[in-house]
Amino acid sequence: KACDTALALAQMVAALRDMQGVGAARQGLAVAQDALGVDPSSAPAAAAGEGPQPGLPPPLAAIAAEVAHDASVAHGAVRAADAAVSDLLGVAHPAPHLDMGIRMEAQRRAVLTATARGDTDEAHTLGGQLFRACARAGMQVEAVQSLITLADTQLAAHHASGALRYALSCALHAASGHQDLVAAEACLLVAHTWLQLAPDQLREVLLLLQDALPLIMAHGSLQLRARAHALLADALAAGPHVGVSELRDRAPQLAALLEGGMQAYERMENWKEAAQQAYLLAQVMNALGRTDERDEAASEWQRLTAAAEQV
Repeated sequence: KACDTALALAQMVAALRDMQGVGAARQGLAVAQDALGVDPSSAPAAAAGEGPQPGLPPPLAAIAAEVAHDASVAHGAVRAADAAVSDLLGVAHPAPHLDMGIRMEAQRRAVLTATARGDTDEAHTLGGQLFRACARAGMQVEAVQSLITLADTQLAAHHASGALRYALSCALHAASGHQDLVAAEACLLVAHTWLQLAPDQLREVLLLLQDALPLIMAHGSLQLRARAHALLADALAAGPHVGVSELRDRAPQLAALLEGGMQAYERMENWKEAAQQAYLLAQVMNALGRTDERDEAASEWQRLTAAAEQV
């Protein structure tokens, strides 16, 4: 019963992290500690790199390490992110064929850390190892999801055609395996790479996304929704034939998308990306001559930039 309770609490924290951000996940971890009778004063939250948090059962220790990693990557703290990956691996059973889910998640997060560090070659190598490890272990769902990770490494390396190859493969396999949300995320990546390769084909990209976006907005994680907002805003505002008249026509949609992306990134504590959304909103409003909205967005940019500089 204690194991079932710990697993349920870990799932609650994971849901909070995915849907509401790392701040909500930290609050959920505090609630879980209290529910298990773990005294925070006797088992303080460990810093990344100090090993699994003492007093917490493995499911909660694992999600605590994941939350620490999410925050570290968002803050650009790659050493802390490396340490959080080590903490996550420390939760896994020492037997090599047990806790494979934790091991694969740790390896996926190692890819994200390498990408955040700017080492895209290492990230791609680790991503390939992750895909092969999942396939060998018979973890077909995770193998398909790892194709998204590989596509992201190619986008980070500014290699849109390479990202498109992985995104299309993921979309095909996810659709055949009835992984609807993964297929929708892959569709978003296809749209992203398509816009990079052919920025004048906005109509075709929007048609591609019309089936994926409702699922993403209704059931996608906070990170996925933030990416969708940012991609759509960039597509509407930065096309090769976008002038002031087009911006004026699209202003309500652009404002909603940029504000939504800014709020989502802020809840993820990714203040750098949130500030970028605020900056773009100020630019759009300035082009339209809407000075009040421009100044408000500029103030948000200043606040978020200051937050990013403090981490």
